Amino acid sequence: MRILKACGVMVGLFAISYLPAFAAVSILRPSNLHAAVPIIVTISLLAASLTLVIFLTRPTWVAADFGLAPCGSKHVLAALAVGAVSGMVVIVATRLSHASTPFRMDAFSLWQIVLLFWVAASIQEELIFRGLLQSVVARVLCARSSFPLATILVAVLFGAIHAPMGLVTVLLAFLLGLITGYLRAQSGSLLPAILVHAMFNIAGSIGWFI
Repeated sequence: MRILKACGVMVGLFAISYLPAFAAVSILRPSNLHAAVPIIVTISLLAASLTLVIFLTRPTWVAADFGLAPCGSKHVLAALAVGAVSGMVVIVATRLSHASTPFRMDAFSLWQIVLLFWVAASIQEELIFRGLLQSVVARVLCARSSFPLATILVAVLFGAIHAPMGLVTVLLAFLLGLITGYLRAQSGSLLPAILVHAMFNIAGSIGWFI
């Protein structure tokens, strides 16, 4: 029952983070999907940040509980090493599978790719999934040892939302969720997870163009 409750909370927080963004897209009706990307990234980041602020008004939560804390250099170095290796896997998998995306990457300029996908999306998705969702799910599961289970549950959701992009992308997203979730739990910080996520996205962009 506790796992079911954790899953319900996870899906609820996911909806709170993303529904305002998709509602805004429905209202604004941007000319194409490429114009919708910055709207979704910005509004979902704001919605998740507001949710975090609400949690932090309660005495049982502090910023460090959500990974909003610094980490040691060893975790940063580990993230860079893991990200480099994982990035090569992403490039190979992308080229071999011809993985698709809902939009054409070449429709974005280089600065848009860097800002939206390498930087903003990495911060936004890690704040939502490994910061908000994983932290609250782990608390619902009521034990530090539950962090691996929380990591798995959130990674499954993270993979599932990439289903429109194909099986290979789902598997890569699930792998990314496991890696970043583990680094978040071990380091106590979102920074290593953000670094690995950024390197995944950089590798994915390279794999799309080559």
